[in-house]
Amino acid sequence: MFVVSACVAADISNPNIVFILADDMGYGDVGYLNADCKFPTPNLDRIGSEGMIFTDAHSSSSLCTPSRYSILTGRYCWRTYLKSGVLWGANGAIIEEDRPTVASLLKNADFVVTYEGEEAFTALLESLEGGQGLNEVPNLVYLKDGKLHRNKRASILDMDSLAAPDYSGLDLGRYLDRPVRLPLMTSRGCYWGKCTYCSHHWTLGSGRLRVRSPEKLIEDITSFKERYGANSLYFTDESVHPPTIAAFAEKVVEQGLKIRWVGTLRFDDAVDRAFLERLRDSGCHALLFGLESLSEYVQQIIRKGIRLDRAQRIMEHCRELGIKVHLFIILGIPGERPEDMEANYRYLLENTHLYETVQLATFELMVGSPMFRHPERFGIKNVRTHAALGREAFTGPYSDVFPSRSTSSQNHVSV
Repeated sequence: MFVVSACVAADISNPNIVFILADDMGYGDVGYLNADCKFPTPNLDRIGSEGMIFTDAHSSSSLCTPSRYSILTGRYCWRTYLKSGVLWGANGAIIEEDRPTVASLLKNADFVVTYEGEEAFTALLESLEGGQGLNEVPNLVYLKDGKLHRNKRASILDMDSLAAPDYSGLDLGRYLDRPVRLPLMTSRGCYWGKCTYCSHHWTLGSGRLRVRSPEKLIEDITSFKERYGANSLYFTDESVHPPTIAAFAEKVVEQGLKIRWVGTLRFDDAVDRAFLERLRDSGCHALLFGLESLSEYVQQIIRKGIRLDRAQRIMEHCRELGIKVHLFIILGIPGERPEDMEANYRYLLENTHLYETVQLATFELMVGSPMFRHPERFGIKNVRTHAALGREAFTGPYSDVFPSRSTSSQNHVSV
């Protein structure tokens, strides 16, 4: 999402408000204030040398979400339902619609481009510079005559029309990842698109998979190598498309490109040993898989389309080929029984040789997911999307087993 100050249309005499938010930093982490600072902070040092030190500053919380809530609303962060933790990308907004904010005070100065921004952002700038109307700018949210306008949503259908990502404005030498690993998307959308708990089919746009051709991906990588000396990649797709990544791997091998890469893959029928060998030969050294549950019963609920015997076989192939495996598991899915959760723990403990790392997450009801749109089909009730209604734990037949299971979003759910 891009937030743009409308300098073209606004009176330049109006004051500007700039927020500088730095996560995981304390008073002693700024070089100007601490000669023994462990990492360079040249821009903050320059601000300090010019007399703007902010030594009397106060943070309402040590975490990002509550701090930003307080900055934007001027209220204590504990006045929201979020008493601990932070919000994630699929969560709903924590600020009530009628809550006054800094943005509402500057309501005639800002535009917001939502969803995919490459074409929409360009169209916004052209409209502002040309004095044209804003109603044809896709994905735009703006205020006019005191009323909020949301323009028609549009997705980029031709992924090959986009330029390679530009990281020239970043000091890559200061990143901890070594060697430098650059993110790249091979597609947008989800070719499966049936998972009942997931909203990425909604947030990513058109409801159809849009892929970047293997030829363009090779051009992107060549550009990365020439411009940044980067030979390591992270494919940030929700799940790479098997035919696309297989064709890409073949071209990497044919052209003798020496790269290393990691990406997320489904436990798909197309993923056999020969397929994985092709990926390994192209530089793949790790794969991330969304397994979510080792219970066949839960798999039917979430419609992940995974056969557990196939997942086992794929992980065994990865181990034999030297490809590291990272697993994602979701605990507390509506309808999950105690024996289902126990199956997850038992499998993970008994099969540590098959995976390198695992991420255990608790279920969240994502806005836009099938579970959110049709909660009654999944035994979910009392779904409320207004933050003022508060955050409460799940209640139901297994509340004695999972007494603290709760969402970290603004959606109140009972199962």
